[in-house]
Amino acid sequence: MDWFADGVFWFGVVGAGAAALQHALSPHPTILDLTPCAADPQDKTKTVPAATFWGGYAFGVMNGGFCSIGLWAAFCGSTHAKQAFMLGTSVLFDAFSVVWLKHGHETGKTDYRKHALKIASFGLLFLSGFVVSVISQK
Repeated sequence: MDWFADGVFWFGVVGAGAAALQHALSPHPTILDLTPCAADPQDKTKTVPAATFWGGYAFGVMNGGFCSIGLWAAFCGSTHAKQAFMLGTSVLFDAFSVVWLKHGHETGKTDYRKHALKIASFGLLFLSGFVVSVISQK
């Protein structure tokens, strides 16, 4: 695989691992930054239980899954598995971006369009890694 594609792949694996830890170990600040309306009415430093579960622990497990899939692809040494990881991660980020554009105003985050653009740029990065990997394979 090309050095750029390999770098994008490892960025995704390490990023997913870091995000898993962030969501699982400190869910309240993470969620409150992304979804201010999830704040508990009695204690604004905490989130309501549903937001804590879905935005914290469930996202932590999801990101941990992405990290483990990437580690498994690297362990197996499969270029196709690495490509699938990058393509799947790209689709995930782009889908999140569309949802943020459409429903971001519901979160209470005022700069939700900027956040959607940031998420889309990550999707484009992973798509670029995938494309470069496929092209360099020929």
